[in-house]
Amino acid sequence: MSARAGLFSRVASIRGLAVLFMIVVYCGVATYYVMSDTSVRGLTVKMFYVSRSCTPDSGTFDRAATYNIQTSVWSTHSLRTSLSNVQFSLAVDGTEVGTTNETGVPFDPGNSAPFLLTFKDLNVDPNSLPRSPELVLSLTATVTAGLATATITRSDTLVQNFASTSC
Repeated sequence: MSARAGLFSRVASIRGLAVLFMIVVYCGVATYYVMSDTSVRGLTVKMFYVSRSCTPDSGTFDRAATYNIQTSVWSTHSLRTSLSNVQFSLAVDGTEVGTTNETGVPFDPGNSAPFLLTFKDLNVDPNSLPRSPELVLSLTATVTAGLATATITRSDTLVQNFASTSC
């Protein structure tokens, strides 16, 4: 009987190690998924520099108010993050100005993806522009980090003071 008891305890300890191994693997995968999901959902967009000028509208003699925006996108969490199907849109004082599609980029934790955006507003009188308009820049992108992928929309709002009401 003692040989059987020894064999039974050896099989039980192997089962115990297998169960322990499975628990450790499960916890590791679950932790990595949570980090992936928080990296995707922690996407942030921020405008850092905005300028406004007037440029001729191609094909006409009219001028258009042109907004040049320097922006950065980053994740507030800790995994390498990739953007694809990147689309920015700009609204000025509640009026949609335009949309631009940009190339997708990856960025590492602690880094960001910079974008230099240009929007032309053909629907305003360039001689009577608001001095301090509210700008809303929206980003919609497919975001991938680790095991998680989602289409996310984020925005940043800025009241920008310009030197002149015309150009």
